[in-house]
Amino acid sequence: MSEIMLVIFTYQTFNKKYIAENFFDTLSESGTVISKIGLTEPLKIKYSREKAIELWCSETEGCYDLELEKMVGKTGCFMGKAEKQALFIHSHWWECPNKKALNFIILSFSVKIFLQKKWELTSIFKHYIKLFNGEFGYITHRFSKDRQHVTGTPDLRLPGVFWCNYYSNEYLALMNCREQMESFDWWKKEDMEEGTMIFLSEDPKDLVEPNYLEDNARQHFGEEVFLAKERNR
Repeated sequence: MSEIMLVIFTYQTFNKKYIAENFFDTLSESGTVISKIGLTEPLKIKYSREKAIELWCSETEGCYDLELEKMVGKTGCFMGKAEKQALFIHSHWWECPNKKALNFIILSFSVKIFLQKKWELTSIFKHYIKLFNGEFGYITHRFSKDRQHVTGTPDLRLPGVFWCNYYSNEYLALMNCREQMESFDWWKKEDMEEGTMIFLSEDPKDLVEPNYLEDNARQHFGEEVFLAKERNR
């Protein structure tokens, strides 16, 4: 199924109860009815707010230290789906003592459902950027994500230029691309307290196939910023 993906990357360890409560309450207020939840697929647990919060806040050993030859950190994940809204939720975090882990939250909607609530879901995305203290995030059609994919995590490269892109001030400094972001002729640009959100066009369907909007933005940033490299933090 073709999908529109809302993706947020953060260094925040987000298995906190207040974050879980806010996350699920925000989805509920938008009319989203989650049906099944779990930590792995297939999802078999019937949704309840209490059980979802419990799973969201759970953790296991998750970071292996090569020198100590043992697990020294924690990790946690969550999956959920809302069948009527064609929504799938996937999140994963790591808390490793010896390194800074980049964690993620993904919400995938069918194209039809997303377009019905495009700006409402974009507003929820902005809310989650603040809730999760996002470093970088985007909204895109899956085809655009797959087309721009290069091996390497977002702390080593810019993953692409998508329909909607969020850059924290820290992330722009890390990627050394604030000037390129500020000087490009975006369809829409919104300054937020901790960063900037920009849009390539009014309609995410414009970027299903390869197109000049995506190509022009990539050329403006310079292809080197999309290639994985080691960075000193």
